[in-house]
Amino acid sequence: MWGTQETAIGTTAGSVRRWAAHWEAVLRLLSRFKIRRKAQALRLSETLALGDRRMLAIVEWRGQTLLLGVTPEQITLLETKHEPSAKSPAISQELSQ
Repeated sequence: MWGTQETAIGTTAGSVRRWAAHWEAVLRLLSRFKIRRKAQALRLSETLALGDRRMLAIVEWRGQTLLLGVTPEQITLLETKHEPSAKSPAISQELSQ
C-alpha cells in the first residue's frame, strides 16, 4: 500500500518537473522575439460602478473623450468632449496671454 502511494507521488513530482522544464524552454524561446504592440486608439480612462450591473465609463478615442452609460442591455453615449490638438490657435492665444 505505501509503495503505491510513494510511486504515485514520485510520478506526480516527475510530471511537475517535466512540465516546469517544458515551460522554461518555451519562455526562453519566446524571449528571443521582440513583440511590438500596436498603439491603442481606444483607452478606458475611468469607470464608476452604479450598482445593479450599471456603470459610467470615460473612454478616450480618436482625440475625443466619451462618457458612456453602460447596462447589461445597452451602452449609451451621454457626453462627448473633443480634445483640441496641440497646434490649435485657441491654445496658442491662451498661452500668449
